[in-house]
Amino acid sequence: MEKTFLEKQIENRAKERFDKDYESFLKFGLENKIARMLTLKPEEGKNGLPIFNSSSNRGLFNGYQELNHEAGKTNYEKVKQEVIEKYIKEETDMLLKKMDDLQYFFNMAMNNQ
Repeated sequence: MEKTFLEKQIENRAKERFDKDYESFLKFGLENKIARMLTLKPEEGKNGLPIFNSSSNRGLFNGYQELNHEAGKTNYEKVKQEVIEKYIKEETDMLLKKMDDLQYFFNMAMNNQ
């Protein structure tokens, strides 16, 4: 079934919210001294994989998460889907509340004429 214009807009808003939250999470990890020092335990003779990285696709979390081959070591995709679904519900509920408020306003306006 094809999504309506409104459903697409709600989904886009939810995805934008996720992206903004992820950027905030990444910024925290890149600016926090402890988080910058954390790595996965290195294999013999190799450097540890950083948890956060601002460039390239190295690190568990970085600015190129969709291309990140290390992201498979986390539940990023599952969390992303769950958060977007939660945000879709929140955006829908917010819109329905606004529509209820408008209906109440118009009913009051019509009754006061």
